[in-house]
Amino acid sequence: MGSSAGTVPGWQPVPGGWVARVAVSSAGAQGLRARVRLPAGIVAGEVTARGSDGEAHGSPVATGEAWTAYTGGARQEIEIFSRTRPAAAPAVESIVHFDVSPTAKETAGGCSPDVACTSDDAARDAAIAERRHSVVLVSFVEGTEARVCSGTLINTDRFPAPYVVTANHCIATAAAAASVTTLWFNEVPTCGAAASSATPRQVSGGAQLVFSSHAADSTLLLLARDAPAGAVFAGWDTAPLATATDIVSISHPQGDVKKFALGAKSAELLVKGYPQTMHGVSYTRGVTEGGSSGSGLFTLSGGSLRLRGVLSGSTLRSGNLLSCANQDREDALFGRWEIFHPQIAGFIAAVERAPDAIGNRPSEAFRLFLEPSPNPSDTPTAARIDYPGDVDVFRIDIPRGGATLTVRTSGSLDTVGTLLDASGHTLKSVNDAEADRIAFGLTRTLEAGTYYVSIAPRDPLATGDYTFLASLANVGDNYTDLWWNPDEPGWGLGLTHQGHLLFGTLFVYDREGNPTWFVMSVGERDSGNLWKGPLYRFNRPGAPQSGSAPVGTLVGQMRLTFTSNSEATLSYLVDGEVITKKIKRQVYSLPPVCRWSSFDRSLTTNFQDLWWNPATPGWGLYVAHQGAIILSALFTYDAKGDPMWYAMSRGQRISDGLYIGEFVSFTGPPYSAPAWSPVSPTVVGTMTMQFTRGNAGSIAFTVDGSLEVSPIERQAFSTPLTECLAPGDE
Repeated sequence: MGSSAGTVPGWQPVPGGWVARVAVSSAGAQGLRARVRLPAGIVAGEVTARGSDGEAHGSPVATGEAWTAYTGGARQEIEIFSRTRPAAAPAVESIVHFDVSPTAKETAGGCSPDVACTSDDAARDAAIAERRHSVVLVSFVEGTEARVCSGTLINTDRFPAPYVVTANHCIATAAAAASVTTLWFNEVPTCGAAASSATPRQVSGGAQLVFSSHAADSTLLLLARDAPAGAVFAGWDTAPLATATDIVSISHPQGDVKKFALGAKSAELLVKGYPQTMHGVSYTRGVTEGGSSGSGLFTLSGGSLRLRGVLSGSTLRSGNLLSCANQDREDALFGRWEIFHPQIAGFIAAVERAPDAIGNRPSEAFRLFLEPSPNPSDTPTAARIDYPGDVDVFRIDIPRGGATLTVRTSGSLDTVGTLLDASGHTLKSVNDAEADRIAFGLTRTLEAGTYYVSIAPRDPLATGDYTFLASLANVGDNYTDLWWNPDEPGWGLGLTHQGHLLFGTLFVYDREGNPTWFVMSVGERDSGNLWKGPLYRFNRPGAPQSGSAPVGTLVGQMRLTFTSNSEATLSYLVDGEVITKKIKRQVYSLPPVCRWSSFDRSLTTNFQDLWWNPATPGWGLYVAHQGAIILSALFTYDAKGDPMWYAMSRGQRISDGLYIGEFVSFTGPPYSAPAWSPVSPTVVGTMTMQFTRGNAGSIAFTVDGSLEVSPIERQAFSTPLTECLAPGDE
């Protein structure tokens, strides 16, 4: 998108009113659209855009913002009409430069047949011939990009109101909806004809965002102008779609003229990032591509194609784009209409349902006021899903940036929750926060601003009571990681950060060069970025399973001054001697993102944390987890009861939750040595880690032929806890 801001020349009198005219241009553009700011006082307004080809498109407007229609060529002439003369002039705020025209394209894969082609079934051909006039190309602006998706005109009790269903990942905000212009009948008259033979009709004027659901990846729009003559309102079916049911898809792949695809429902799939399952569809003829998003999934019933879902995306065995060229294609994914329809039923009924105590949309949200606190407590709100399809939306204003919001539900109602920003974009959507709970929950650190939390039952027809709980903590950056000095490989510091406490385990060498460790079990912020706490040495006779009580001896103090989120100065005092080191996070593969969590992390698949067996306290395991590799340090005791540590230097992922690697002992320069010298590793056996869930597992390791086995769990000592996630899993 190029920017072309400026005030339009003043209003000029014309028969019946006043006009303001301006021309915008962008060199090399195949077409243009413009965003116009309209002043107060416009009466019976209309904006008309005329392109280089001379074709004009007009639509009614009012005070506020308006988008012009698409016109071909590098120049667009704009005329704004008002019955009375406004006091101020309009202004062009920005323009959209199209490199490729959205009409007369031939970009879709050749395996997808035109809607004018036969499907080799006469009844289905007749149904496609009808339904193709329900499918529309939706062009809109999202941020700084002009995009296209597909949509379906649906029948409602408010016929002929032009309600169009598309995808939430296409349009989720009122601003994007307001920019909509639609292209109807963009299809070739005969099978295989050139795209240039299509005679599409554009209807501009924007749309109202009626309702949008991330969980069903579906959005309901109400167009500002009526559907054109010849458009057909599609029927729908809210019954669950059975596996192996034959389907038809009609869309604008790559924004091309209308195509169809045939296939069958292959599975019900849970897709990463979405809390509800989706219809998985395997195609037998044709595919969907970019631009098809938002298009309908149809099944044949009573001689007509009925809407059963909305296209979300695709899942592949290889590659990331479903296309004719990808022969290893698997499934397209469709949001389920039986989830979305109950949520919009009250909006498309003959009489719109009045908002209940907690509104269904951000504009009707129930407002909560939270203050950040070092030790926050939950603010409870009693709530109820009053009727099938009811959705409750809460508004939360964050007064200061860097605050950590925790929201969750309690009660017997199985809930799905979605966190949205002020514009309506989904930040996170969650079904269950923990393996043993049906309630939703999430924790997220946010900038100052307005946010919304949408709560819906996982069963779209369920009703019932629940309690919404929210809290706001000011805990700052999270430092959970393995830290080191790259110039001195062979020692390290495992930091575990929970709430306002740091637990630090220092893996170094004693004065004889034998591995030893020290622990700062209670590190607290002193001021600014300085953290400090007492440093202990522990001794205990026997192996970890011996059950003898560990004995801690205070040896000094540890201080950490963080100069950034990834670099710090470590200073520790041991037996009167001060050692100072520059440290940074150790990166050996793909580092996770560690953030705050108020939940038990039983569903987490990254295991970076401090682990222990509470039945045998006094030893522990620090786990650094990056990509498919685990680096761990076991701090325990030797046969004399002196502190001793071992490392699994490169534990490889064998299968889900199973990691195996060499178990290594080291000798190295004393922690107080004035100059660093290389360490000497010795492989003493093998370590196996088996995680049975995100917060529990077991370890087995051999040391010189002796096998040790122990259950382990994450060690929790403060709140909120830390949850580390692989990049992309956020």
